Amino acid sequence: MPKLTNQTCRLIGASLLVMTLTACAASDDNSAGPLPATVTITAALADLSPQDAMPCADPGISEGIDLRSILADHRVALGDCRRRHARVVTQYRGLQDRIISTGPPGHDR
Repeated sequence: MPKLTNQTCRLIGASLLVMTLTACAASDDNSAGPLPATVTITAALADLSPQDAMPCADPGISEGIDLRSILADHRVALGDCRRRHARVVTQYRGLQDRIISTGPPGHDR
Protein backbone atom coordinates (compact mmCIF):
# COMPACT_ATOMS: atom_id res chain seq x y z
CA MET A 1 0.00 0.00 0.00
CA PRO A 2 1.55 3.37 -0.98
CA LYS A 3 2.29 5.94 1.72
CA LEU A 4 0.08 8.99 1.79
CA THR A 5 1.72 12.39 1.74
CA ASN A 6 0.85 15.08 4.28
CA GLN A 7 -0.84 17.10 1.57
CA THR A 8 -3.02 14.14 0.53
CA CYS A 9 -3.97 13.45 4.15
CA ARG A 10 -4.89 17.11 4.69
CA LEU A 11 -6.98 17.11 1.51
CA ILE A 12 -8.82 13.96 2.59
CA GLY A 13 -9.36 15.38 6.07
CA ALA A 14 -10.66 18.68 4.71
CA SER A 15 -12.99 16.84 2.31
CA LEU A 16 -14.42 14.78 5.16
CA LEU A 17 -14.83 17.90 7.28
CA VAL A 18 -16.65 19.74 4.50
CA MET A 19 -18.92 16.76 3.78
CA THR A 20 -19.76 16.47 7.49
CA LEU A 21 -20.51 20.18 7.76
CA THR A 22 -22.63 20.02 4.60
CA ALA A 23 -24.68 17.18 6.05
CA CYS A 24 -25.10 19.04 9.35
CA ALA A 25 -26.13 22.23 7.58
CA ALA A 26 -28.69 20.34 5.53
CA SER A 27 -30.23 18.90 8.68
CA ASP A 28 -30.46 22.22 10.59
CA ASP A 29 -33.87 23.09 9.16
CA ASN A 30 -35.16 19.50 9.65
CA SER A 31 -35.59 19.03 5.91
CA ALA A 32 -34.61 15.82 4.19
CA GLY A 33 -33.35 17.58 1.06
CA PRO A 34 -30.66 15.94 -1.05
CA LEU A 35 -27.02 16.73 -0.41
CA PRO A 36 -24.91 18.20 -3.20
CA ALA A 37 -23.40 15.56 -5.48
CA THR A 38 -19.98 17.22 -5.38
CA VAL A 39 -18.19 19.00 -2.59
CA THR A 40 -15.84 21.88 -3.28
CA ILE A 41 -13.24 22.80 -0.73
CA THR A 42 -13.39 26.58 -0.43
CA ALA A 43 -10.69 27.11 2.19
CA ALA A 44 -7.02 26.51 1.51
CA LEU A 45 -5.06 24.36 3.91
CA ALA A 46 -1.77 25.79 5.00
CA ASP A 47 1.16 23.41 5.07
CA LEU A 48 2.08 22.09 8.48
CA SER A 49 5.30 23.43 9.87
CA PRO A 50 8.21 21.00 9.39
CA GLN A 51 8.24 20.51 13.17
CA ASP A 52 4.56 19.49 13.23
CA ALA A 53 4.78 17.33 10.10
CA MET A 54 7.36 15.02 11.70
CA PRO A 55 6.08 11.98 13.60
CA CYS A 56 6.26 12.13 17.38
CA ALA A 57 9.47 10.78 18.88
CA ASP A 58 9.51 7.39 20.57
CA PRO A 59 12.46 7.24 22.95
CA GLY A 60 12.10 3.47 23.29
CA ILE A 61 13.38 1.35 26.16
CA SER A 62 16.99 0.26 26.46
CA GLU A 63 18.38 -2.42 28.73
CA GLY A 64 20.55 -1.34 31.58
CA ILE A 65 19.15 2.18 31.88
CA ASP A 66 17.56 3.36 35.11
CA LEU A 67 13.76 3.23 34.95
CA ARG A 68 13.50 6.82 36.20
CA SER A 69 15.57 8.01 33.24
CA ILE A 70 13.37 6.06 30.80
CA LEU A 71 10.21 7.51 32.35
CA ALA A 72 11.66 11.02 32.17
CA ASP A 73 12.50 10.56 28.46
CA HIS A 74 8.97 9.31 27.75
CA ARG A 75 7.37 12.19 29.66
CA VAL A 76 9.39 14.72 27.65
CA ALA A 77 8.46 12.98 24.38
CA LEU A 78 4.78 12.88 25.38
CA GLY A 79 4.82 16.58 26.26
CA ASP A 80 6.37 17.45 22.89
CA CYS A 81 3.78 15.33 21.09
CA ARG A 82 0.88 16.91 22.98
CA ARG A 83 2.10 20.42 22.12
CA ARG A 84 2.48 19.42 18.46
CA HIS A 85 -1.03 17.95 18.44
CA ALA A 86 -2.44 21.11 20.04
CA ARG A 87 -0.83 23.29 17.32
CA VAL A 88 -2.27 21.11 14.54
CA VAL A 89 -5.73 21.09 16.15
CA THR A 90 -5.60 24.89 16.47
CA GLN A 91 -4.68 25.18 12.79
CA TYR A 92 -7.60 22.99 11.69
CA ARG A 93 -10.03 24.71 14.06
CA GLY A 94 -9.20 27.94 12.25
CA LEU A 95 -10.11 26.27 8.97
CA GLN A 96 -13.30 24.86 10.49
CA ASP A 97 -14.27 28.32 11.79
CA ARG A 98 -13.77 29.84 8.32
CA ILE A 99 -15.91 27.12 6.71
CA ILE A 100 -18.66 27.48 9.32
CA SER A 101 -18.70 31.29 9.11
CA THR A 102 -19.02 31.27 5.31
CA GLY A 103 -21.25 28.19 5.21
CA PRO A 104 -20.67 25.04 3.21
CA PRO A 105 -20.66 25.29 -0.59
CA GLY A 106 -24.13 25.69 -2.08
CA HIS A 107 -25.69 26.67 1.26
CA ASP A 108 -27.30 30.10 1.58
CA ARG A 109 -27.21 31.61 5.05
